[in-house]
Amino acid sequence: MNDTTANIVIAFIGIVGTLLGAIYGGKKTIDAAKIEIKNQNDIKNKEKQERIRTIKQIIVMFLKNELEHNKAILNEKEIFKNLNKETVNYGTYNIKSQFGFKTEKYDEVKSELIKYIEVPIIEKIVKVYYYLDCIFLHDNLNCINKNDLIKMKKYEDDYKALLAELENIEI
Repeated sequence: MNDTTANIVIAFIGIVGTLLGAIYGGKKTIDAAKIEIKNQNDIKNKEKQERIRTIKQIIVMFLKNELEHNKAILNEKEIFKNLNKETVNYGTYNIKSQFGFKTEKYDEVKSELIKYIEVPIIEKIVKVYYYLDCIFLHDNLNCINKNDLIKMKKYEDDYKALLAELENIEI
């Protein structure tokens, strides 16, 4: 083998070595980038879970008493039980003030809660207060239309489930 051929073979081996090194290095760089992305996602997920835990604690501290208060009134006045009756005389003025329902705490934090509506417990709370509003809209529960009546009957189960869930959240 002459010098020219030897130089060509050496150059070819150098090129192949360089290509293989570049491929291997590129693969390792991609692997490292994937690991970094995964680590960043894990950090974001942990932060999100911590935010959700904090939100739940705030809900328990601020809204639980209000929700329990309203549930007690619903039970005392037998609202859900009486929705099945043809006529019940609750009076003819604002049900919210007549029975002493409270929504002040919810009204204070509602705009903040909406930012986290993807958190299941917040979605449940918003739904419960929506149903309460359906009740409050009526001056007389005897005037409730069939659609609202169906919603309110379902609401009782949602309300019970929400209160049970709140009981399991540690402050």
